[in-house]
Amino acid sequence: MINTYADVIAYLEKHIHARYYKKITVGSNDQYDPLARMRHFLNLLGNPQKSFLSVVVSGTSGKGSTSYFIAHILATAGLRVGLTQSPHLQVLNERMQINQKGRLTPISDESLVALMQTVMATVESMYDSQYGPPTYFEILIGMTMVYFKQQEVQLAVIEVGLEGKFDATNAIDPALFILTNISFDHTAILGDSIPKIADEATYRIKSLKTIAHQPVVITAAVQPSVKRIIRRRSHKSGSKVLEYSADFGNLNIKHDQNGAYFDFFDRESQINLLKLYTNLRGRYQTINASLAIETIIQLQKHDIHVDQANIRQALAKAFFPGRYEITQYGHATCILDGAHNSAKMLAFLSSLKTDYQDSRKIFLIAFKKDKNIADMLRQIDQEAHIIIITQFAAATDMGTNEGEGTNQIHSQALMAGLSPAKLLVEPDCVKALHLALAKAEAALNGALITTGSLYLVGQVRDVLMAPTQKAQAPSD
Repeated sequence: MINTYADVIAYLEKHIHARYYKKITVGSNDQYDPLARMRHFLNLLGNPQKSFLSVVVSGTSGKGSTSYFIAHILATAGLRVGLTQSPHLQVLNERMQINQKGRLTPISDESLVALMQTVMATVESMYDSQYGPPTYFEILIGMTMVYFKQQEVQLAVIEVGLEGKFDATNAIDPALFILTNISFDHTAILGDSIPKIADEATYRIKSLKTIAHQPVVITAAVQPSVKRIIRRRSHKSGSKVLEYSADFGNLNIKHDQNGAYFDFFDRESQINLLKLYTNLRGRYQTINASLAIETIIQLQKHDIHVDQANIRQALAKAFFPGRYEITQYGHATCILDGAHNSAKMLAFLSSLKTDYQDSRKIFLIAFKKDKNIADMLRQIDQEAHIIIITQFAAATDMGTNEGEGTNQIHSQALMAGLSPAKLLVEPDCVKALHLALAKAEAALNGALITTGSLYLVGQVRDVLMAPTQKAQAPSD
Protein backbone atom coordinates (compact mmCIF):
# COMPACT_ATOMS: atom_id res chain seq x y z
CA MET A 1 0.00 0.00 0.00
CA ILE A 2 1.03 3.57 -0.68
CA ASN A 3 0.25 5.68 2.40
CA THR A 4 3.22 8.02 2.86
CA TYR A 5 5.81 10.04 0.94
CA ALA A 6 8.37 7.36 1.81
CA ASP A 7 6.08 4.72 0.27
CA VAL A 8 5.95 6.71 -2.97
CA ILE A 9 9.75 6.94 -3.12
CA ALA A 10 10.16 3.24 -2.39
CA TYR A 11 7.67 2.26 -5.08
CA LEU A 12 9.31 4.47 -7.69
CA GLU A 13 12.78 3.20 -6.85
CA LYS A 14 11.56 -0.36 -7.46
CA HIS A 15 11.36 0.72 -11.09
CA ILE A 16 14.99 1.76 -11.38
CA HIS A 17 16.39 -1.35 -12.97
CA ALA A 18 18.24 -2.10 -16.19
CA ARG A 19 15.80 -4.84 -17.22
CA TYR A 20 13.06 -2.26 -17.73
CA TYR A 21 15.10 -0.71 -20.53
CA LYS A 22 15.72 -3.89 -22.49
CA LYS A 23 12.59 -3.66 -24.61
CA ILE A 24 13.70 -0.22 -25.86
CA THR A 25 17.08 -0.81 -27.44
CA VAL A 26 19.46 2.13 -27.83
CA GLY A 27 20.68 2.26 -31.42
CA SER A 28 17.43 1.11 -32.99
CA ASN A 29 16.74 2.48 -36.44
CA ASP A 30 14.04 5.07 -37.05
CA GLN A 31 11.51 2.43 -38.11
CA TYR A 32 11.27 1.30 -34.51
CA ASP A 33 9.15 3.31 -32.11
CA PRO A 34 11.37 3.89 -29.06
CA LEU A 35 8.45 5.40 -27.17
CA ALA A 36 5.95 2.58 -27.59
CA ARG A 37 5.90 1.79 -23.87
CA MET A 38 5.47 5.43 -22.82
CA ARG A 39 2.71 6.01 -25.35
CA HIS A 40 0.95 2.87 -24.17
CA PHE A 41 1.25 4.04 -20.56
CA LEU A 42 -0.19 7.48 -21.37
CA ASN A 43 -2.97 5.87 -23.39
CA LEU A 44 -3.94 3.70 -20.41
CA LEU A 45 -3.98 6.87 -18.28
CA GLY A 46 -6.39 8.50 -20.75
CA ASN A 47 -3.76 10.64 -22.53
CA PRO A 48 -3.89 13.45 -19.96
CA GLN A 49 -1.15 15.35 -21.81
CA LYS A 50 -3.65 16.19 -24.55
CA SER A 51 -5.82 18.26 -22.23
CA PHE A 52 -3.46 21.25 -22.13
CA LEU A 53 -0.89 23.12 -24.21
CA SER A 54 2.76 22.16 -23.68
CA VAL A 55 6.16 23.76 -24.03
CA VAL A 56 9.08 21.31 -23.97
CA VAL A 57 12.57 22.50 -23.04
CA SER A 58 15.68 20.49 -23.95
CA GLY A 59 19.43 21.04 -24.26
CA THR A 60 22.64 20.17 -22.44
CA SER A 61 22.96 23.37 -20.41
CA GLY A 62 20.39 25.85 -19.18
CA LYS A 63 17.21 23.87 -19.71
CA GLY A 64 16.31 23.86 -16.02
CA SER A 65 16.69 27.62 -15.63
CA THR A 66 14.92 28.30 -18.93
CA SER A 67 11.99 26.07 -17.92
CA TYR A 68 11.78 27.85 -14.59
CA PHE A 69 11.90 31.30 -16.21
CA ILE A 70 9.05 30.45 -18.61
CA ALA A 71 6.82 29.00 -15.89
CA HIS A 72 7.67 31.77 -13.41
CA ILE A 73 6.74 34.49 -15.92
CA LEU A 74 3.44 32.77 -16.71
CA ALA A 75 2.69 32.28 -12.99
CA THR A 76 3.46 35.93 -12.28
CA ALA A 77 0.96 36.85 -14.99
CA GLY A 78 -1.69 34.76 -13.21
CA LEU A 79 -1.93 31.93 -15.73
CA ARG A 80 -2.69 28.38 -14.62
CA VAL A 81 0.70 26.90 -15.45
CA GLY A 82 2.33 23.60 -14.52
CA LEU A 83 6.08 22.97 -14.34
CA THR A 84 7.93 19.67 -14.28
CA GLN A 85 11.70 19.47 -13.96
CA SER A 86 14.33 16.75 -13.78
CA PRO A 87 16.04 15.98 -11.52
CA HIS A 88 14.58 17.35 -8.31
CA LEU A 89 16.93 19.14 -5.95
CA GLN A 90 15.71 18.01 -2.53
CA VAL A 91 12.25 16.42 -2.66
CA LEU A 92 10.33 14.63 -5.38
CA ASN A 93 7.43 17.10 -5.01
CA GLU A 94 9.51 19.66 -6.95
CA ARG A 95 8.85 17.71 -10.15
CA MET A 96 5.15 18.61 -10.06
CA GLN A 97 4.53 22.32 -9.55
CA ILE A 98 1.52 24.49 -10.37
CA ASN A 99 0.78 28.17 -10.00
CA GLN A 100 -0.97 28.99 -6.75
CA LYS A 101 -1.59 32.70 -6.18
CA GLY A 102 1.26 33.73 -8.43
CA ARG A 103 3.80 31.24 -7.08
CA LEU A 104 5.01 27.92 -8.43
CA THR A 105 4.07 25.49 -5.68
CA PRO A 106 5.18 21.82 -5.44
CA ILE A 107 2.54 19.15 -4.97
CA SER A 108 1.81 18.36 -1.31
CA ASP A 109 2.81 15.02 0.21
CA GLU A 110 -0.88 14.12 0.62
CA SER A 111 -1.67 14.86 -3.01
CA LEU A 112 1.44 13.00 -4.15
CA VAL A 113 0.35 9.89 -2.24
CA ALA A 114 -3.17 10.12 -3.69
CA LEU A 115 -1.73 10.56 -7.18
CA MET A 116 0.44 7.48 -6.86
CA GLN A 117 -2.54 5.50 -5.59
CA THR A 118 -4.42 6.59 -8.74
CA VAL A 119 -1.64 5.64 -11.16
CA MET A 120 -0.29 2.48 -9.48
CA ALA A 121 -2.95 0.14 -10.86
CA THR A 122 -2.03 1.17 -14.40
CA VAL A 123 1.66 0.60 -13.70
CA GLU A 124 0.94 -2.87 -12.30
CA SER A 125 -1.20 -3.77 -15.31
CA MET A 126 1.79 -3.25 -17.63
CA TYR A 127 3.96 -5.95 -16.04
CA ASP A 128 2.34 -8.59 -18.20
CA SER A 129 2.11 -6.42 -21.32
CA GLN A 130 4.36 -6.69 -24.35
CA TYR A 131 6.12 -3.50 -23.22
CA GLY A 132 6.91 -4.40 -19.63
CA PRO A 133 6.42 -1.96 -16.72
CA PRO A 134 7.25 1.74 -17.10
CA THR A 135 10.50 3.04 -15.63
CA TYR A 136 11.00 5.43 -12.72
CA PHE A 137 11.08 8.48 -15.03
CA GLU A 138 8.19 7.27 -17.19
CA ILE A 139 5.99 6.79 -14.12
CA LEU A 140 6.85 10.29 -12.92
CA ILE A 141 6.01 11.86 -16.28
CA GLY A 142 2.73 9.95 -16.42
CA MET A 143 1.86 11.00 -12.86
CA THR A 144 2.70 14.62 -13.64
CA MET A 145 0.51 14.69 -16.71
CA VAL A 146 -2.39 13.25 -14.69
CA TYR A 147 -1.79 15.85 -11.96
CA PHE A 148 -1.73 18.71 -14.45
CA LYS A 149 -4.99 17.51 -15.96
CA GLN A 150 -6.56 17.23 -12.50
CA GLN A 151 -5.44 20.79 -11.73
CA GLU A 152 -6.80 22.04 -15.09
CA VAL A 153 -3.60 23.79 -16.13
CA GLN A 154 -3.72 25.95 -19.24
CA LEU A 155 -0.13 25.21 -20.17
CA ALA A 156 2.62 22.86 -18.99
CA VAL A 157 6.33 23.65 -19.13
CA ILE A 158 8.19 20.35 -19.40
CA GLU A 159 11.93 19.91 -18.96
CA VAL A 160 13.23 16.79 -20.66
CA GLY A 161 15.24 14.20 -18.79
CA LEU A 162 18.06 12.80 -20.93
CA GLU A 163 17.46 14.79 -24.14
CA GLY A 164 17.67 11.79 -26.47
CA LYS A 165 15.13 10.01 -28.66
CA PHE A 166 14.29 7.60 -25.82
CA ASP A 167 13.29 10.29 -23.32
CA ALA A 168 9.73 9.78 -22.09
CA THR A 169 8.81 13.41 -22.76
CA ASN A 170 9.11 12.68 -26.49
CA ALA A 171 5.63 11.18 -26.23
CA ILE A 172 4.25 14.66 -25.55
CA ASP A 173 3.42 16.89 -28.52
CA PRO A 174 4.48 20.47 -27.69
CA ALA A 175 3.33 23.67 -29.31
CA LEU A 176 6.83 25.07 -28.81
CA PHE A 177 10.12 23.20 -28.54
CA ILE A 178 12.97 25.05 -26.83
CA LEU A 179 16.56 23.87 -27.33
CA THR A 180 19.03 25.76 -25.14
CA ASN A 181 22.43 24.60 -26.36
CA ILE A 182 24.32 21.39 -27.08
CA SER A 183 27.57 20.33 -25.43
CA PHE A 184 29.11 17.15 -24.06
CA ASP A 185 27.05 15.26 -21.48
CA HIS A 186 25.71 11.71 -21.06
CA THR A 187 28.15 10.68 -23.79
CA ALA A 188 27.82 6.96 -22.99
CA ILE A 189 24.17 7.15 -24.01
CA LEU A 190 23.83 10.11 -26.38
CA GLY A 191 27.11 9.82 -28.29
CA ASP A 192 30.74 10.89 -28.13
CA SER A 193 30.56 13.90 -30.46
CA ILE A 194 28.54 17.11 -30.67
CA PRO A 195 26.79 16.05 -33.93
CA LYS A 196 25.78 12.70 -32.38
CA ILE A 197 24.43 14.38 -29.23
CA ALA A 198 22.67 16.99 -31.39
CA ASP A 199 21.09 14.22 -33.44
CA GLU A 200 19.62 12.77 -30.24
CA ALA A 201 18.60 16.13 -28.75
CA THR A 202 16.81 17.26 -31.92
CA TYR A 203 15.14 13.93 -32.65
CA ARG A 204 11.69 15.11 -31.52
CA ILE A 205 11.72 17.93 -34.10
CA LYS A 206 11.06 15.32 -36.78
CA SER A 207 7.66 14.55 -35.30
CA LEU A 208 6.48 17.99 -34.18
CA LYS A 209 2.84 18.37 -35.15
CA THR A 210 0.72 21.33 -36.06
CA ILE A 211 -1.43 22.23 -33.07
CA ALA A 212 -3.67 25.05 -34.36
CA HIS A 213 -0.52 26.89 -35.44
CA GLN A 214 2.81 26.05 -37.04
CA PRO A 215 5.17 24.37 -34.53
CA VAL A 216 8.04 26.61 -33.46
CA VAL A 217 11.59 25.64 -32.47
CA ILE A 218 13.42 28.26 -30.39
CA THR A 219 17.12 27.62 -29.92
CA ALA A 220 20.28 29.07 -28.44
CA ALA A 221 22.54 26.51 -30.15
CA VAL A 222 25.81 28.07 -31.29
CA GLN A 223 27.64 25.36 -33.23
CA PRO A 224 27.11 25.55 -37.04
CA SER A 225 26.82 21.74 -37.24
CA VAL A 226 24.05 21.74 -34.62
CA LYS A 227 22.21 24.59 -36.32
CA ARG A 228 22.27 22.68 -39.62
CA ILE A 229 20.66 19.65 -37.98
CA ILE A 230 17.99 21.82 -36.34
CA ARG A 231 17.20 23.64 -39.58
CA ARG A 232 17.04 20.42 -41.62
CA ARG A 233 14.74 18.63 -39.21
CA SER A 234 12.57 21.71 -38.71
CA HIS A 235 12.14 22.05 -42.46
CA LYS A 236 11.05 18.42 -42.76
CA SER A 237 8.49 18.77 -39.97
CA GLY A 238 7.23 22.13 -41.21
CA SER A 239 8.43 23.89 -38.07
CA LYS A 240 9.60 27.46 -37.82
CA VAL A 241 13.07 28.07 -36.35
CA LEU A 242 13.98 31.09 -34.24
CA GLU A 243 17.67 31.39 -33.38
CA TYR A 244 19.28 33.27 -30.53
CA SER A 245 21.30 36.32 -31.68
CA ALA A 246 19.88 36.12 -35.22
CA ASP A 247 16.13 36.38 -34.54
CA PHE A 248 16.12 37.44 -30.90
CA GLY A 249 18.61 37.93 -28.13
CA ASN A 250 20.16 40.32 -25.67
CA LEU A 251 22.54 43.26 -25.59
CA ASN A 252 24.37 45.38 -23.03
CA ILE A 253 24.87 42.49 -20.61
CA LYS A 254 26.27 43.16 -17.16
CA HIS A 255 26.35 40.97 -14.09
CA ASP A 256 27.54 41.10 -10.50
CA GLN A 257 26.98 39.26 -7.22
CA ASN A 258 23.36 40.42 -7.13
CA GLY A 259 22.16 39.38 -10.58
CA ALA A 260 22.33 40.17 -14.28
CA TYR A 261 21.22 43.12 -16.42
CA PHE A 262 20.46 43.18 -20.14
CA ASP A 263 18.35 44.51 -23.01
CA PHE A 264 16.15 42.10 -25.01
CA PHE A 265 15.27 42.35 -28.71
CA ASP A 266 12.99 40.41 -31.07
CA ARG A 267 13.47 41.26 -34.74
CA GLU A 268 10.22 39.80 -36.10
CA SER A 269 7.82 41.46 -33.65
CA GLN A 270 10.14 44.46 -33.14
CA ILE A 271 9.68 44.09 -29.39
CA ASN A 272 12.50 45.64 -27.39
CA LEU A 273 12.66 45.40 -23.61
CA LEU A 274 15.33 47.66 -22.17
CA LYS A 275 17.11 47.56 -18.83
CA LEU A 276 15.84 44.16 -17.71
CA TYR A 277 17.18 42.72 -14.47
CA THR A 278 17.14 39.12 -13.31
CA ASN A 279 17.83 38.01 -9.80
CA LEU A 280 19.49 34.82 -11.10
CA ARG A 281 23.25 35.35 -11.17
CA GLY A 282 25.63 34.73 -14.03
CA ARG A 283 25.98 36.15 -17.51
CA TYR A 284 24.62 32.91 -18.97
CA GLN A 285 21.26 33.47 -17.23
CA THR A 286 20.56 36.37 -19.60
CA ILE A 287 20.53 33.85 -22.46
CA ASN A 288 18.14 31.57 -20.59
CA ALA A 289 15.93 34.55 -19.74
CA SER A 290 15.93 35.63 -23.40
CA LEU A 291 14.84 32.15 -24.49
CA ALA A 292 12.00 32.40 -21.98
CA ILE A 293 10.92 35.85 -23.17
CA GLU A 294 10.91 34.69 -26.78
CA THR A 295 8.79 31.71 -25.74
CA ILE A 296 6.30 34.06 -24.07
CA ILE A 297 6.13 36.15 -27.26
CA GLN A 298 5.46 33.07 -29.41
CA LEU A 299 2.75 31.87 -27.01
CA GLN A 300 0.64 34.87 -28.02
CA LYS A 301 -0.29 32.86 -31.12
CA HIS A 302 -1.93 30.38 -28.74
CA ASP A 303 -3.90 33.06 -26.91
CA ILE A 304 -1.45 33.15 -23.99
CA HIS A 305 -0.88 36.84 -23.29
CA VAL A 306 1.56 38.33 -20.79
CA ASP A 307 2.15 42.02 -20.11
CA GLN A 308 5.69 43.35 -20.31
CA ALA A 309 5.33 44.47 -16.70
CA ASN A 310 4.80 40.82 -15.68
CA ILE A 311 7.99 39.83 -17.51
CA ARG A 312 10.00 42.49 -15.70
CA GLN A 313 8.51 41.59 -12.34
CA ALA A 314 9.09 37.86 -12.81
CA LEU A 315 12.73 38.27 -13.85
CA ALA A 316 13.47 40.62 -10.98
CA LYS A 317 11.96 38.23 -8.41
CA ALA A 318 13.33 35.02 -9.89
CA PHE A 319 14.71 32.47 -7.44
CA PHE A 320 15.89 29.04 -8.54
CA PRO A 321 17.58 27.13 -5.69
CA GLY A 322 20.88 25.44 -6.39
CA ARG A 323 21.76 27.65 -9.35
CA TYR A 324 24.46 30.12 -8.31
CA GLU A 325 22.57 30.41 -5.04
CA ILE A 326 24.24 32.43 -2.30
CA THR A 327 23.61 32.06 1.41
CA GLN A 328 25.50 32.87 4.58
CA TYR A 329 26.54 30.34 7.21
CA GLY A 330 28.37 31.91 10.13
CA HIS A 331 31.14 34.06 8.68
CA ALA A 332 31.33 32.04 5.47
CA THR A 333 29.69 32.89 2.17
CA CYS A 334 28.19 29.69 0.74
CA ILE A 335 27.62 29.39 -3.00
CA LEU A 336 25.68 26.43 -4.37
CA ASP A 337 25.58 25.60 -8.06
CA GLY A 338 24.62 22.30 -9.65
CA ALA A 339 26.99 22.59 -12.63
CA HIS A 340 27.54 18.97 -13.68
CA ASN A 341 29.13 19.03 -17.10
CA SER A 342 32.06 20.89 -18.66
CA ALA A 343 29.97 23.58 -20.37
CA LYS A 344 27.96 24.37 -17.25
CA MET A 345 31.09 24.41 -15.10
CA LEU A 346 32.86 26.79 -17.49
CA ALA A 347 29.90 29.20 -17.48
CA PHE A 348 29.54 29.08 -13.71
CA LEU A 349 33.24 29.50 -12.95
CA SER A 350 33.58 32.37 -15.44
CA SER A 351 30.96 34.36 -13.55
CA LEU A 352 32.32 33.24 -10.17
CA LYS A 353 35.80 34.44 -11.09
CA THR A 354 34.47 37.92 -11.86
CA ASP A 355 32.13 38.14 -8.88
CA TYR A 356 34.49 36.70 -6.24
CA GLN A 357 37.95 37.43 -7.57
CA ASP A 358 39.33 38.42 -4.14
CA SER A 359 37.84 35.52 -2.17
CA ARG A 360 39.69 32.46 -0.89
CA LYS A 361 37.61 29.69 -2.44
CA ILE A 362 37.01 26.35 -0.74
CA PHE A 363 35.36 23.88 -3.13
CA LEU A 364 33.19 20.98 -1.96
CA ILE A 365 32.68 18.64 -4.91
CA ALA A 366 31.13 15.33 -5.96
CA PHE A 367 30.10 13.93 -9.34
CA LYS A 368 27.96 11.32 -11.04
CA LYS A 369 29.83 8.42 -12.57
CA ASP A 370 28.94 9.24 -16.19
CA LYS A 371 30.50 12.72 -16.25
CA ASN A 372 33.75 14.10 -17.67
CA ILE A 373 35.15 14.47 -14.18
CA ALA A 374 38.76 15.15 -15.16
CA ASP A 375 37.84 18.12 -17.32
CA MET A 376 35.68 19.69 -14.60
CA LEU A 377 38.43 19.13 -12.03
CA ARG A 378 40.92 20.99 -14.21
CA GLN A 379 38.48 23.90 -14.47
CA ILE A 380 37.82 23.97 -10.73
CA ASP A 381 41.56 23.84 -10.02
CA GLN A 382 42.00 27.26 -11.68
CA GLU A 383 39.82 28.91 -9.01
CA ALA A 384 40.20 26.71 -5.93
CA HIS A 385 42.49 27.22 -2.96
CA ILE A 386 41.28 23.98 -1.35
CA ILE A 387 39.22 21.16 -2.92
CA ILE A 388 37.31 18.81 -0.61
CA ILE A 389 36.21 15.65 -2.41
CA THR A 390 33.12 13.83 -1.18
CA GLN A 391 30.35 11.64 -2.61
CA PHE A 392 26.58 11.53 -2.57
CA ALA A 393 24.19 8.66 -2.02
CA ALA A 394 21.07 9.32 -4.05
CA ALA A 395 18.88 7.27 -6.34
CA THR A 396 18.81 8.81 -9.81
CA ASP A 397 16.47 8.11 -12.70
CA MET A 398 18.94 5.63 -14.15
CA GLY A 399 20.35 3.92 -11.07
CA THR A 400 20.24 3.58 -7.30
CA ASN A 401 23.87 4.55 -6.69
CA GLU A 402 25.19 6.66 -9.54
CA GLY A 403 27.56 8.84 -7.51
CA GLU A 404 31.27 8.41 -8.19
CA GLY A 405 33.36 7.28 -5.21
CA THR A 406 35.86 9.60 -3.53
CA ASN A 407 38.85 7.38 -4.30
CA GLN A 408 38.04 7.40 -8.00
CA ILE A 409 37.58 11.19 -8.04
CA HIS A 410 40.84 11.67 -6.13
CA SER A 411 42.70 9.44 -8.61
CA GLN A 412 41.29 11.38 -11.55
CA ALA A 413 42.31 14.65 -9.87
CA LEU A 414 45.91 13.47 -9.55
CA MET A 415 45.98 12.20 -13.13
CA ALA A 416 44.59 15.56 -14.27
CA GLY A 417 47.57 17.28 -12.68
CA LEU A 418 46.00 18.76 -9.55
CA SER A 419 48.33 19.29 -6.60
CA PRO A 420 47.91 16.66 -3.85
CA ALA A 421 48.43 19.40 -1.26
CA LYS A 422 45.24 21.12 -2.46
CA LEU A 423 43.07 18.01 -2.14
CA LEU A 424 41.20 16.69 0.89
CA VAL A 425 38.97 13.58 0.90
CA GLU A 426 35.96 12.94 3.13
CA PRO A 427 33.45 10.32 1.92
CA ASP A 428 30.76 11.34 4.42
CA CYS A 429 28.93 14.22 2.77
CA VAL A 430 27.83 15.92 6.01
CA LYS A 431 31.28 15.65 7.58
CA ALA A 432 32.79 17.01 4.36
CA LEU A 433 30.42 19.97 4.48
CA HIS A 434 31.37 20.84 8.06
CA LEU A 435 35.05 20.50 7.18
CA ALA A 436 34.55 22.84 4.23
CA LEU A 437 32.61 25.33 6.37
CA ALA A 438 35.38 25.36 8.96
CA LYS A 439 37.99 26.02 6.25
CA ALA A 440 35.89 28.80 4.72
CA GLU A 441 35.18 30.48 8.06
CA ALA A 442 38.85 30.35 9.05
CA ALA A 443 39.96 31.94 5.79
CA LEU A 444 40.11 35.69 5.26
CA ASN A 445 37.21 36.53 2.93
CA GLY A 446 36.46 32.81 2.59
CA ALA A 447 33.81 31.39 0.27
CA LEU A 448 32.53 27.82 0.19
CA ILE A 449 31.50 26.68 -3.29
CA THR A 450 29.50 23.46 -3.57
CA THR A 451 29.30 22.16 -7.14
CA GLY A 452 29.67 19.17 -9.46
CA SER A 453 26.21 17.68 -9.05
CA LEU A 454 22.68 18.79 -8.25
CA TYR A 455 22.42 15.72 -6.03
CA LEU A 456 25.32 16.98 -3.91
CA VAL A 457 23.87 20.50 -3.83
CA GLY A 458 20.52 19.11 -2.68
CA GLN A 459 22.11 17.20 0.20
CA VAL A 460 24.16 20.23 1.25
CA ARG A 461 21.10 22.43 1.07
CA ASP A 462 19.29 20.02 3.39
CA VAL A 463 21.90 20.81 6.03
CA LEU A 464 22.30 24.53 5.43
CA MET A 465 18.60 25.37 5.19
CA ALA A 466 15.85 24.98 7.77
CA PRO A 467 14.33 21.46 7.64
CA THR A 468 10.86 22.78 6.81
CA GLN A 469 12.06 24.93 3.93
CA LYS A 470 12.86 22.12 1.53
CA ALA A 471 9.22 21.07 1.13
CA GLN A 472 7.97 24.59 0.57
CA ALA A 473 7.87 26.80 -2.50
CA PRO A 474 10.79 29.23 -2.61
CA SER A 475 10.02 32.70 -1.32
CA ASP A 476 10.14 35.64 -3.68
